[in-house]
Amino acid sequence: MTYRRYPNPKYMIRLYNIVQSLETRRVYLIASVLLCVSISICIFINHLILGVSLQNWPGSPGYGIIGQHIAELGFYTADGVELTARRPPLYPYFLSAFHWAFGQQGTLVAYLTQALIYVATGLLLVRFCLIKFRNPAMALLTCSLYCLHFYLGVESLWQRETILFSLILTALLFPIASAPSWHSALSWGFFAGLFYLTRPTGVILPIVLLIGLLSYLKDYSFTKVLRHFIICLSVFTLVTLPWNLYVIQNFDGHQSLPTTSGPENLYKGHIDDFENIFPQVDLDLYNPWMNIGTEDMSEVERSRHIKAEGWSMLLDDIPQAMKRSFIKVFALYSPLRTPFGEGKLAEGENGVYINEFKLYSIQVLMVPHLLLIIFVGPILLLKSWRHLPKDHQRFFLQIGALLLLLTALHAVTFGESRHRLPFDLCFMIATAYSIFRSLEMKARQIQSTDS
Repeated sequence: MTYRRYPNPKYMIRLYNIVQSLETRRVYLIASVLLCVSISICIFINHLILGVSLQNWPGSPGYGIIGQHIAELGFYTADGVELTARRPPLYPYFLSAFHWAFGQQGTLVAYLTQALIYVATGLLLVRFCLIKFRNPAMALLTCSLYCLHFYLGVESLWQRETILFSLILTALLFPIASAPSWHSALSWGFFAGLFYLTRPTGVILPIVLLIGLLSYLKDYSFTKVLRHFIICLSVFTLVTLPWNLYVIQNFDGHQSLPTTSGPENLYKGHIDDFENIFPQVDLDLYNPWMNIGTEDMSEVERSRHIKAEGWSMLLDDIPQAMKRSFIKVFALYSPLRTPFGEGKLAEGENGVYINEFKLYSIQVLMVPHLLLIIFVGPILLLKSWRHLPKDHQRFFLQIGALLLLLTALHAVTFGESRHRLPFDLCFMIATAYSIFRSLEMKARQIQSTDS
């Protein structure tokens, strides 16, 4: 690979040129060192500061329970008796492989594997920047922003799908950034399918695909664009078909897709006590109140009941729902970790309220980093939008569509920092790109002045 260089006596420009001249293998070596240091710090924070123990692996225990049952009983169940569709399947099957192969040590091996996936995701991010933007300096800055995102690093070590989802999202960026072709269509369909099987938010991807392909109509024939769209959706359908058939056959039809627990977030986002609880503490604490009256229902009946109640609460007071949507979007993109702390819920005369609230005190340390990637980077990108190459505009247009649809989805349900964390990778790319785009323009100005 050859990279552009802009000789200049200015210190920052000179440093930029030095990094730009690095060989690809040196870029990967530097990135690997940064990533290993980063995950080591995250393990230190996880165990010595937060006091995490693998005997009580924090996160979403439901994933681990299903994974253990798959390994021991051979079917997808949460209680060891009845089938379930409460969780998307990819992460439980990921965990089940370690329980099956390593028995009681499966949790430890899964934990260490997630740490390795964190490193692999960072290296894949570097590779994407090198291939798409041909900019080693930008690749290393993106990697540095990733390494400094200790929220994401610590979350990657918890019993949640976050890091697996982050890896799949990073892989999906390659076909998103590619022109229509057989290879990119197959890649898009495959990784989009895995995306859907990891988190229900994958339902928004066909819309992102359509928006991206519309931007290619000026440069490609309608037939080629349509063929690309059909191949993408066909592969996506094939990858998700086993899970969709499982849900349809065992949980009374397509209304339970993609999971039977999906309506719970809609319901929690419109409860009467919403303002009393959120974003101070996790809305999952409200589950005992949400479950009242549904104890004797089947999983499907409960899912449909909660969905109907959720839509009823939303439609009964649309102005209230719109007002709450601003709170939800704030919580999704807040530079402070949401929920802000932990506590217990109790019921009083005025409804459910928070008792024994404790603020997460160390979260302020990440505010400058998150302000940079979530707000400053996108603003710089928008300022230079007119001067971007067309293919770069197309890529960021699709990323913008993905983030806008994600925002709309969580404005209707509810959003916390952990729902956004994997998508921070997109913000990191936009921030690093914007910074080096500005630096390149400055270098050209200085060059023209010197000449």
